[in-house]
Formats: sequence, structure tokens, C-alpha cells
Amino acid sequence: MHISFFSDTFLPDINSISVSLQTLSHELANHGHNVSIFTNQSSENNIDNDFEKPQLIEIYRAKNEYFNLKNIFHPINPGFRDILSLNPDVIHAHTPFFAGHEARKVARILKLPLIGSHHTFYANYIEHIIKSRSFLSEFLLKKEIIKFYNSCKIVIVPSKTIAENLIKNGLTAPVSIIPNSIDISKFKPSAQKDILKKRCGLPEFSLVYFGKITYEKRIHELLKVFALLSPKYPKMKLSLIGDGPERKNLEKFAEKLNIRDKVIFFGMLKDQNFIDAVAANDIFITASDTENQPLPIFEAMALGLPQIVAKSPIDEYVEHGTTGLITEKYSFIELLKEITKLIENPTLRQKMSENSQKAAQKYAIGNIVLEYEKLYNDFIKIKY
Repeated sequence: MHISFFSDTFLPDINSISVSLQTLSHELANHGHNVSIFTNQSSENNIDNDFEKPQLIEIYRAKNEYFNLKNIFHPINPGFRDILSLNPDVIHAHTPFFAGHEARKVARILKLPLIGSHHTFYANYIEHIIKSRSFLSEFLLKKEIIKFYNSCKIVIVPSKTIAENLIKNGLTAPVSIIPNSIDISKFKPSAQKDILKKRCGLPEFSLVYFGKITYEKRIHELLKVFALLSPKYPKMKLSLIGDGPERKNLEKFAEKLNIRDKVIFFGMLKDQNFIDAVAANDIFITASDTENQPLPIFEAMALGLPQIVAKSPIDEYVEHGTTGLITEKYSFIELLKEITKLIENPTLRQKMSENSQKAAQKYAIGNIVLEYEKLYNDFIKIKY
């Protein structure tokens, strides 16, 4: 079949949506399906040549003109008009903004059902979307998002929590829960842990957070907990892998807590460098309560790292006491207690490591893609 994805974000942007979309697209292409990706125009030249792309995948980029009133009279954005000659079987919108609205117009013109994916609680990132935050702007954003997804014939979400939240806010369209996925075959460290630790400058025991370095991830809470643990475990270090607008503030905060020499800011790492840096650590930790598309959780599992997380949508994926530990939301003391428990119990850590690698298989793209194929096949027979 020919599947057309619409998304406001894609590579070279590195985030959970773009990475998930790339993983799904590649696996669908491996199964013999044609995939076309319609996304925002990049300011970089030849960016689509900078990453591996199977022959069955084509990428179309258009300037984001969502707020350009002159385009109200255009049936389809000029950059996306190639879709009319592609004869797609599936129109699947991955974001509810510019690209999502283009997908809705295309679905109407081609008389195809619109499939939508709701990847995240966009209201948590409202200041990054519309450059403001207020009760009114958050209310209007939620209202518009629900309105968009109610125009879909089915909405795919990665967790039960997101499904419940959407329904609570007025979603009436049918919902299908399909977890996000990773390509487990790529998560193979290049050496044993002790060797990787030497390469990365890490001691015998270290903690790691990886992902976006933004305020809502509550990384400052991890630094405070680490500062309390540090006197008892003076050789232990904390690895922060990733980048974002909060990095400089966190570096200053680490200095204020007198732990700057024990916190390693690796920055953005890719491919084998990223895999090796994560695998060199011993426990994945996060205090974020806004997560819902837990690619870092799956990646930590695949690399055999036990996870310590705060209660949030991601606790649907962490098996408490089996693959990791779940703390009460905002419980500073409990987070401290659970980290200490794993530091002091290497046998439990090892068992959780083994269990995590087994659990990661459930989220392997080879398994998840079958759910998408079944859903698509159910809809390609429908014309509107």
C-alpha cells in the first residue's frame, strides 16, 4: 500500500515524534510499502541526504504557512500538491497543526479516511508552540486540538493515559492504543560496560538522564537529589545526554549545588556514540511528569538499564519492582530512597537489567508495525 504521513516535525529535528516517524517509515518500507512524508521545509540544504532513507520513502517539504491568510483559498499548500498524483491509500496525520490541517484537506479531496496520531500533551509545551502561556491560550489550544482529532476517523495514541485525557477533554472519535517503538537491532553497545565507562570518563557507578534538556523535564530535581546522594557516594557521577534551552541554567545550578565536577553534560549525541554513552551508565532516572511517548524508557530497557521514574503516563511501561521503580509524583524523598535502593542492591539491579531487555522486545518496531498494518488495512477499503 501507499501510506502518506503528515507531520510538523521530522528530521533533522530530533524529538520523539520525528524519531518515531522515521522508525515506523523505515519498517513499513522494509515490508514493501511506499511511504511519503509531508513535513515542514528545512532551512538546511540537502538535509534529506544526510540520513539513511530507503528507496520506498519520499520526503516532501513545504514552508509552514499555517497562519498565512492568503493560503486560505488554496485547496492544498503548493509544496504538498504532489500528493494528488501519488494515489495514496492512507492519509495519516502525526501532528494537529499546519501539516495536520493539510492532511485533512487532502483526505477530503481524495475521499479517504483521515487517521490521526496524538503523540504528546501539547498544552505542556504551549509556550514553544504559540510563544505564550495563559489559561485562555491553553484552553483554546486544547479546544482546537480536540476539534482536529474529532475530524479523524480514528486517533492513535501511545498510552492509555493520553486516551483518557483526550476523551475527558471532548474527544469523540474512536481511539486505538499503539505503543511507540524502537529499532532494537540498533541498540548494541560497541564494547563491555567497563570499557565504555573508561571511554566516557565515568566511574564504577553512574546515573543517566537522556532526552530534551528543557524546564518541564524537571532535571533540576534530579540535580538536587544527586547533590544529597553525592556525600555518601563521592565517586558517583550523573550523566546528562541531550541538549536544549535549559542546559546553561542547569550547569549554573550544578555549580551552586557544588556538584558541577560530578555532572557530565554530554550534549547531543547520535548513533553509536549515543548508544555507548547511555550503555556506560547503570540506572536511567527521570523526574518528569509530562512524558507520554517514552522512547528513552524503551531505549534504556533495550540497553539493560533499570529505570526510576515519577508517576506519569510512562509508568504504564515501567514494571515496578521488575524492570524499574516508580516514585510518587513530586516526591523528592521517595526518589532519593529508590535511587539509594538500587545503588545498594547490585543483585536487584542485575535482575532488573535482564528483565528490561526482555520487556523491550514488546516495543520492537518489528512487532509494532504489524499493528499499524492491520489498522491501515481496515481503513483502506473505506471511501468517503
